[in-house]
Amino acid sequence: MRWIIGLLFFLFLYGFIPSADPAYPLDFFQAPVNQPLRLSGTFGELRPNHFHSGIDIKGGIGAPIQAAGDGFVARIRVAPDGYGNHLYIDHPNGYTSVYAHLLEFSSEIEAYVREMQFQQETFEIELFPRKDQFPVRRGQFVGKMGSTGHSFGPHLHFEIRKTATDRPVNPLLFGLNVPDQIPPRLHEIKIYEFDQQGRPLKSTILPLILKNGRYRLAADPFIASGNRLGIAVKAYDHMDGVSNWNGIYQLNLFNDGELWYGFKMESFGFEETRYINAHLDYQEQRNRGSYFHRCFALPGNQLSIYLPSRSGLIPLLPGKTNNLLVGVKDAAGNESNLEIDVRQEAPSPAIQAPWTPYQFFLPFDQPHVIDNHGMYVNFPAHIFYEDLYMQYSMRKDPLPGVFSLTHTLHNESFPVHREYALGIRPDPIPVQLRGKAFIAHRSKGGTVNFGGQWQDDGMLLTTVNTLGAFVVMLDTVPPRIEIDRFATDMRRYASMSFRIRDNISASGNLPNLKYRAAIDGEWILMSYDEKNRRIAHTFSGDLASGSHTLVLEVSDVMGNKSVFKRNFIR
Repeated sequence: MRWIIGLLFFLFLYGFIPSADPAYPLDFFQAPVNQPLRLSGTFGELRPNHFHSGIDIKGGIGAPIQAAGDGFVARIRVAPDGYGNHLYIDHPNGYTSVYAHLLEFSSEIEAYVREMQFQQETFEIELFPRKDQFPVRRGQFVGKMGSTGHSFGPHLHFEIRKTATDRPVNPLLFGLNVPDQIPPRLHEIKIYEFDQQGRPLKSTILPLILKNGRYRLAADPFIASGNRLGIAVKAYDHMDGVSNWNGIYQLNLFNDGELWYGFKMESFGFEETRYINAHLDYQEQRNRGSYFHRCFALPGNQLSIYLPSRSGLIPLLPGKTNNLLVGVKDAAGNESNLEIDVRQEAPSPAIQAPWTPYQFFLPFDQPHVIDNHGMYVNFPAHIFYEDLYMQYSMRKDPLPGVFSLTHTLHNESFPVHREYALGIRPDPIPVQLRGKAFIAHRSKGGTVNFGGQWQDDGMLLTTVNTLGAFVVMLDTVPPRIEIDRFATDMRRYASMSFRIRDNISASGNLPNLKYRAAIDGEWILMSYDEKNRRIAHTFSGDLASGSHTLVLEVSDVMGNKSVFKRNFIR
């Protein structure tokens, strides 16, 4: 009977919420494509280190993209990564729409961008046109669908933001018609057990089965040995006519009919998007590639998507059975439910929180400075989402190109919310090579250059945003330039292209490879597709027939440079 009361309470509070919030204008925006909306990504979807800030609309290369509403083009950007070719339209209702990964812009915008690129002699560019420069009407053609930037297939990444704050809002709340009659699917549950002090005891991942229209455990009830319990759910939304596993819109957890925890993917700020690493189970995402929505809040999680409720941890009493109901919705209002019973066995004195040796205890809400053995760390307060019992080790690795001890700060599976200062005092480095030294993060995934600045005391100092193993290395190797399409006789070709590669990846806060190309001493425009490491130039009619000289220079963040010089005829 208890679960019936809980279900009725759930349906009363949350079962009748319309799929579009009346607080948002429902008839101002139209779809940015002239075809049925089929989504390969939803707002708030779980991604590495960020929530997805828009919807991904499926389509083909070159499909026309149209303005979702009246307004003017307020911002244009061309980038080799990220959103690639994208533009922003400000609307009179206080919202901004964003169109990303475009193949190209409309002809008048494309001409303006090209003029500015030549004027500034750069491919990557950001422009802020005058309000009266590019007015647009609802449905007006503004570009073509593409896959530029960090995109691995043709689609339109579409956003709606509040203009005043640049805060993204779920586009599906504005009345866009997306065919969806399929409820979310729940795949696994992770159950965490804690002692009376909140220390973790153990966790268990269990598959879910769909029985009589509701998800359950194969063995119910779940017998717990801890004093408190938390859960995380792996759930995805599915839509009509597509096979994609998209993100859910809303989740609510009830404990014996009482709302215990909940969130809704309505809106969030870019400044808080990295809190995703507190929202999901970071270890599962990092180690298994599994995305679990954590249904309890870590103490340092300040994300704004949660409903005002308890932390989500459920107190257990010996002999008492707790009825848990999880309701999961998509933005169309389709709903799936998970019901489990949890009964606590009397905790055994033998069951204790596992103890792991550690060197530093770091409360999450306090700053911490560690200066020891030639390594300096400055953790600001609230850089962690929960207290960290940090393990630290140092060792000498006889590896070529390494000029320091390897300092290992805990492990990469413990998330860090933002950057912190890290310094390492290296072995002696010849003066002529000091400019090539950097702090590197080393892992199974490879080596990442985090840069560094020399301090007066001989320490190399930088900022990093991860834990793990760090060393000082040197990079004296210039980037590689590989011919993709180039020949001595270019009369048969409409374009030329090259692949450019560096031996060490740079972190996100360091610049990409820099390049400059010139024909007969005159700068030429070469597009850069970073994911494919490809730069390309399309010949124009301005280049005269005959012999020409191409000079291509490519340099990395450490100042190493390669030069490709070749004559060709056109």
